[in-house]
Amino acid sequence: MQYPDPGAAYAALMAGEVDVVFAPIEAKPGGTDGTKAVISVEHTYLVRSGSTLQSVSDVDRQNIRIGSAAGSPHTAFLASHLEHAQLVPFPTDADAVAALAAGHIDAYANVRFALAGLMAKVPASRMLTGSFFSAGFGFVTLSKHAKAGAYLDSFAGSEVSGGQVEQLVQTLGKPGVVAGSET
Repeated sequence: MQYPDPGAAYAALMAGEVDVVFAPIEAKPGGTDGTKAVISVEHTYLVRSGSTLQSVSDVDRQNIRIGSAAGSPHTAFLASHLEHAQLVPFPTDADAVAALAAGHIDAYANVRFALAGLMAKVPASRMLTGSFFSAGFGFVTLSKHAKAGAYLDSFAGSEVSGGQVEQLVQTLGKPGVVAGSET
């Protein structure tokens, strides 16, 4: 079953509609247990042609406006970590990309592989080097299912250490998705 966002997946888990979700482990609700990260998904910024911003470390400055989808977990991360740049939440990714193309924002934050697919909507745009956030995704189940949690942990660890996850990541070819956790 596929859900539109991690919150919906976790709501289904908590309601007993599913037994296991594959979702960001940093966002798992209380009463759940999760595996270590099976994959990590890097987040960076998309900028217009001619931008003076070159890397993620250049972004958190005065007078820099960063667009991000309002409901995305990385938006909450940016809100709590940006010290100088202005975060501009948008209702949808399409709204944020349109604002970037029109010059209303200086950078657009998202997962690297999503930005790769959006670059055509902002001619001559480019992604900045580096990552401002890396979300670890793993298998999560309710804490009351201790045996299932132990099995999932063993299974996930075996698949990561055995190279199967790396092989899958390479086959999918999604930029910014890496096997396991970088932390």
